Amino acid sequence: MDDHAAILRLFAEYSQAVDGRRPEDVAALFTSDGVFEVMGATVVGREAIASMYRGYIAMGALVCDKHVPFNAVVSIDGDRATARLDWCVLRGDGPAWQVHAAGHYEDELVKTDRWRFARRIDVLEGPVPPDAEPVTVH
Repeated sequence: MDDHAAILRLFAEYSQAVDGRRPEDVAALFTSDGVFEVMGATVVGREAIASMYRGYIAMGALVCDKHVPFNAVVSIDGDRATARLDWCVLRGDGPAWQVHAAGHYEDELVKTDRWRFARRIDVLEGPVPPDAEPVTVH
């Protein structure tokens, strides 16, 4: 698999791990010192990232959601890459899927044994959904 395809796969694996409510799998897609910025919070390291997602699950979030990544623009320079990726979250808790939220990611990627997120910034665009609160990591 070439690097561009491997990075697109990383994006898909992230969405599937989030939708599958698998915090450890999400965290494993980051470098050991990976940084995730979301809703004004900055979380550093795999355990903290997994803890953040466990917090979302405990709040009842991510139950009926489908994360849809699209419009990836990837720039690769050796074992480093940057990307901007649009996303939307569909919610299926009614008679039909509805767009719950939308935004984009600004990613810094590094190739170790595979491509991983070194830094992922999640930028919400438009109104903030009522249940989209940052989770405090202890």
